[in-house]
Amino acid sequence: MAAIVSSHLGGLKVAAQVVGLSVQDSMVAVGVSRLDGDVWDGAVEVWKLGAIDAQSAIGDPPTKDCLGRTPVACGVGPVAWLARPAAVAPGGLDSPAKSGAKPQIVVGRDDGNIDVLTWERKKALLVPTLSLTEHDDLISCLVVGPLGCIASGSADGSVRVWDLSASTPQTSDKTLPSPFSGAAVTAMAAAPWTDANLGALLVCYGGASGVVGPCLCLWDRSKAPLTAPTVILVPCASLAKAHAAVGACASPLCCAYGCDPAAQHEAWVGYDDGSLALYDDRCLADGPLRVVRPHGQAAVRALAPVATAAGHAVVSCGEDGQAFIVSSEGACVCVDSREDYLLAACGVAESHCVVTGGMDGQVRLTALSASAASAATAAGAPK
Repeated sequence: MAAIVSSHLGGLKVAAQVVGLSVQDSMVAVGVSRLDGDVWDGAVEVWKLGAIDAQSAIGDPPTKDCLGRTPVACGVGPVAWLARPAAVAPGGLDSPAKSGAKPQIVVGRDDGNIDVLTWERKKALLVPTLSLTEHDDLISCLVVGPLGCIASGSADGSVRVWDLSASTPQTSDKTLPSPFSGAAVTAMAAAPWTDANLGALLVCYGGASGVVGPCLCLWDRSKAPLTAPTVILVPCASLAKAHAAVGACASPLCCAYGCDPAAQHEAWVGYDDGSLALYDDRCLADGPLRVVRPHGQAAVRALAPVATAAGHAVVSCGEDGQAFIVSSEGACVCVDSREDYLLAACGVAESHCVVTGGMDGQVRLTALSASAASAATAAGAPK
């Protein structure tokens, strides 16, 4: 498999980890981190995906030129394009629909801050535009919603919702403290069944409290400011039952809803013991619908919904260095294999492709061939 990006820091190739990926309009935002002695630093970069031949096993490398970058004085976490670019205005970000607005990227940092970067394409720069500083620990996950709304999860245990179009975007609209003592937010995913008035996040907690698994957070978006979230928690007495198929000491590391309109309530959760569990978010306390282990005992580090020629699926990346297409029936087919951890993944809309990155510092663009997708669909759930 061919690498389309070898991440750079300071203009030189270094031993950097790819820890965040996001794709928009044939551009991929890449978050990279490296350990220099005892200190972490990082960068955010923009690369062009280029034309992709869906009939090819691998998309051809488009260009080696980085189209924008900015250094970060600490480790980098998740990155995400704002769903609709916003223009900068005094006191905040204007309507994301404003014409002529430049693309922007949100990046979570290991120091707990969240940066909004504006892409100056002609200058090949990512310009820091706004900093959100309410979290007390590293940012583990970001979810971008419509009209400049984002949600952030942190190792400090809190979830915060931000309206970047507000007059004071540096202040979060709503904070959800951790319902579990000592637990960190490890992953979040936006529920696809919500509408303009109802917001919902699948939030995963892990860490000091042991297995706490996924919870559903609901709030009313029609009111300003946002009303207090309603949290649907898995009762503590049900945790052992709910996670018996996963493992008594497993903690969730990543989660993702699929992109199948017919299965909007189904979400995958990846655990540090290698379990990949499919849940129905209407009955989380009943436990997973099924559990598979494509990575064996290696931790599942990233999940991304993808559309393949044979239907909808997710791509699962693990510490075994492998990426699998996983169908809703639980069938698994390997589509990428490396010698080091895979840490990030992102599906490429409408092109049957996935972008993956990891500790080897490389980003790979893989076309999900019809034969592999069909094999995953036809195999059915492993027994």
